[in-house]
Amino acid sequence: MLRFVFSILFIAFCSTPVLAATLSFDSYESGENGKKLELGAANMRLLKGANAFVYQTGDFGVGTGGGFCAVTSDFTCKGKAQIVFKLPVENLRFRSYFAGYGDKTLIKVFREGKRVVTLNMRRDGRIDLTKMRNINRLVFVDKSKPGGTGMAFGSFGFRVVEPEVVPLPGSLLFMATVLALTCFIPGRRRTGQ
Repeated sequence: MLRFVFSILFIAFCSTPVLAATLSFDSYESGENGKKLELGAANMRLLKGANAFVYQTGDFGVGTGGGFCAVTSDFTCKGKAQIVFKLPVENLRFRSYFAGYGDKTLIKVFREGKRVVTLNMRRDGRIDLTKMRNINRLVFVDKSKPGGTGMAFGSFGFRVVEPEVVPLPGSLLFMATVLALTCFIPGRRRTGQ
């Protein structure tokens, strides 16, 4: 029994789960949904008077997981939004939608609190940040010309970066000792009387 318990503990502490994820807007109704959204692996906050206009999967051609537009009082997607991931992510990719004449959005990418790149989006397409690790925040800033209506973003996919655990030498020694002892502890013997 003792061996079984130690085996379960060893498996529980040494195994790592697969942490692939998406931001799903599908739990919200299509349309305006306020200034803050809880998206599972991230929180979204709309800035400077904007609200989140949510698109569910399939709305107007928006892909898996749905998407959003930072809608303003004049009902254009020209607001400012921020997505903060709860844990750092890698292999990040998403799409832009509904770009028209004069539309431009700056996407600021932050890693460990520092801006590492600013993307200049002018058309619909895939945004591929799969080469970057430890992304923890995205900021979307509309810079459309007069007459532009702004852009929407969706189909977010990524992998959560697993925290690197470095065991202390003392804990390794303790674990090795416990494992060695479990192999040599004899089972309980019953004697017939």
